[in-house]
Amino acid sequence: MQKKHVIVYGLGMEYEKQKYFIEDEWSIVCYADKKEDKPMSIRGGQLYILPSEISKQSYEYIYITTEKFAEEIEEELISKYNIPQNKILKPKDAWWYVKNAEYRHEWIKKELAKLPKGSCILDAGAGNMRYKKYCGHLQYKAQDFGQYDPYSEGKWHSRSVDIICDITSIPLENESQDCVLCTEVLEHVKEPIAVIKEFSRLLRKGGVLLLTVPFCCPTHMEPFFFSNGFSKFWYEVHLKEQGFKIEEIVSIGNWFSYVTQELERFPEICKKYGIDYSLQDMKAIMNCVRNFIIKSKNDEQSSEFLCFGYLVKAVRT
Repeated sequence: MQKKHVIVYGLGMEYEKQKYFIEDEWSIVCYADKKEDKPMSIRGGQLYILPSEISKQSYEYIYITTEKFAEEIEEELISKYNIPQNKILKPKDAWWYVKNAEYRHEWIKKELAKLPKGSCILDAGAGNMRYKKYCGHLQYKAQDFGQYDPYSEGKWHSRSVDIICDITSIPLENESQDCVLCTEVLEHVKEPIAVIKEFSRLLRKGGVLLLTVPFCCPTHMEPFFFSNGFSKFWYEVHLKEQGFKIEEIVSIGNWFSYVTQELERFPEICKKYGIDYSLQDMKAIMNCVRNFIIKSKNDEQSSEFLCFGYLVKAVRT
């Protein structure tokens, strides 16, 4: 079967995790990114171009390597560079992609759309305010502690929020919010129970808490990392104690998909810690990933043993 001719867009950390899968799956026309200088991660004499030069290339698809910024990049490629949408592939279109973040992202979008027009919503620990654009029908406020900025170019925007403060002491009135959104934050705070107590103070009776937190995750956003995650029993106990009734708690992923995600980190971890590996090693990893993805799709129970995390919707009583 002839391989598709693809331009690979984005050469950051997500590319590093996928590059062997990408090279095995497609015929690479060239690599594209916004950086002026050719990244060292491109091997050999492969062509490196800027987005403005894409139209000069002959290709079948453009593959965007990052899930987090895929929508923004897609919008720019379409509006600024006149790339047809049906020529754009994103991580969710790749067979090896583990849809952890995508499931969470879609669930949050769906729940935000359900909120009545004009509702007051606080996006707590909002970071770069990823979900602000889905809150056009709401009165949106964003809070963050404003100390974490991993990008020298300032892409994180955590200091652009409405309120910069400790998440356990937010300067808003009691029962002033109809909804609190808090996604992938609690593992980064020292006192997560105090955070839930603060959300209970801020929400009106009948107000909605939309909460996502890992069940298990590797170290990230250090040094602001204090827990690997929380079990569903943690929510059942502590949300109830702080005056919440859980309406929905849904696990994301299962044992097979979690192990798949970690196998895909193999080249990244080897590179980070100076461990040699071969192309033969990567072929073994890719075969294992194929097998685990199939098993993951047929598994409905192992999430009770291990999963990525939980999507929690609770109501203030």
